[in-house]
Amino acid sequence: MHATIQSGATPLIFAAQCNAPDVAQLLLDSKADVHAKQQNGYTALHLSAQCNTAAVATKLIARGADVNAKNNDGYTPLDLAKHFRSAIVMRVFPGGEAYIKEQGKKELALFMAAKKILVLSVRFAYPPGQDSNTCCDPKEAATLVKQRLQLTDGVLVFDPNSDNAYIMLGDANEANSIWLYPLAGESNGAVGFGCN
Repeated sequence: MHATIQSGATPLIFAAQCNAPDVAQLLLDSKADVHAKQQNGYTALHLSAQCNTAAVATKLIARGADVNAKNNDGYTPLDLAKHFRSAIVMRVFPGGEAYIKEQGKKELALFMAAKKILVLSVRFAYPPGQDSNTCCDPKEAATLVKQRLQLTDGVLVFDPNSDNAYIMLGDANEANSIWLYPLAGESNGAVGFGCN
């Protein structure tokens, strides 16, 4: 239960990253260390927050995972959930539900007031021989593309992978029941990009 690979990742960290709540529960029942850190300072809860795996995060918090633990860059799991727009997992953190409600209302107002909406949908496959350590992070790339496109006044970029969950206030059932709010402004086709 305490085995690691070179990065310091444990089976529990992999369970958090891969959204495997049953595996996480088995590991926790076998006394897996919820405070174990990778070399970069990430705990299982950091990865759960980044990857939006709410069922795993709930189990980790119930077993005493430190919601205030900081990685090597000084970020807590909630900081990562906010950065990666992991709205569904954000609700399980102390203060997360209030934050997502406030942020969701702001984003819905921006969405409804937009003059032009671009839909950004990210589907990502690593090229042969590449992985997350040698290629761009798809969530980070989507965030950068979105920020760049929104520099134009009145343009809103809607990423259904994260924005829908925000607008639906982090409710997983609601966020997954609709793909996109009725478009308020003019909408153009999807914007795509890849990693070479």
